[in-house]
Amino acid sequence: MFKTLSVFNKESKKITEFSKINLLFGYSKSGKTTILSNLNNIFLGKDRHNLVNGTQVIAGEFNVFYLGSKDGIKDHLKLSSKSLLRKMIIENQFSDTFSNCCNQISKNINLAQSEIESLIRNVLPNVKLEINGIDSPLELLVDNMNISLEMDTASEEKEELFSLVNSLSRSTKNQTIVLIDDFNNDLDEETTIKFFEEINKSNAIFILTTKKPLPQYLIEDNVRIFATRECNLISLPSLEKMVLNSQSISEEYHTFEEYILGIGYLKESLEYKTMINLVKNDEYSNILRLLTSKNPVISETYERGKVSIVYKNDGEEKLYNYVLNLINSNN
Repeated sequence: MFKTLSVFNKESKKITEFSKINLLFGYSKSGKTTILSNLNNIFLGKDRHNLVNGTQVIAGEFNVFYLGSKDGIKDHLKLSSKSLLRKMIIENQFSDTFSNCCNQISKNINLAQSEIESLIRNVLPNVKLEINGIDSPLELLVDNMNISLEMDTASEEKEELFSLVNSLSRSTKNQTIVLIDDFNNDLDEETTIKFFEEINKSNAIFILTTKKPLPQYLIEDNVRIFATRECNLISLPSLEKMVLNSQSISEEYHTFEEYILGIGYLKESLEYKTMINLVKNDEYSNILRLLTSKNPVISETYERGKVSIVYKNDGEEKLYNYVLNLINSNN
């Protein structure tokens, strides 16, 4: 069963809420990787400055997978100590038949070792022979395996890797947290859509960083949006709330009741619903371009040499300025 996460920092007293899918947008060197690495340490129980859901994390409490920006499936086929595939094999519950095979392997290696040791002692009487891994036949097998996949592109590598992560997340009783740095670095739009469909089926929590915009209609109710600036993590409202707040922010309300009525009227208006639809299907993903640009410019026209966020009407201008002010005021 999916559960949300709440991270409380003891020093700053700041609470950060994480949902099913969490997107951390930022330009290059905005601190995305540092933030993700810190979260990894928190969920692994290596950090004492933060509480998760009100308690100190114990090592092993969460099933945590961390994938770096350059990780591909081939990195995990090497079956090193950090390999996800190795983790899946070692932690799997095999059949009794397999366990008996492993025990037989240990027994046979012991017999073979005795004969080799006897042979060597005829020349070197004081020698002692040891075969590493004899007491862990499964690890001995894994250490001597070579696994390969035929793939032509980095995108295919990412797809296979995500498939492995999803499989692993389903095989554990603990809450699974998957952290992926620059998750869509090698993905085109169709592959990104497929990726979101797959992770929505999982019970795991996904925390993803990116320096690239993506289709805004993929940001549904179970997705939280964050901006990263100078290693600061800034939590942002949903797309719907951004639109609602930006359009009502210039209104003059004399009482709280007037404000609530005004918000309610706006929320039910055709203009608001039309704008939400336009924002979600914005082919330029302008809100996310704001989050992934270091010095964006909001303008009526494109400005040479700058990331220009061009608005089509007054409503969009209010929206983009609201989002930009929200980021800057929290940084």
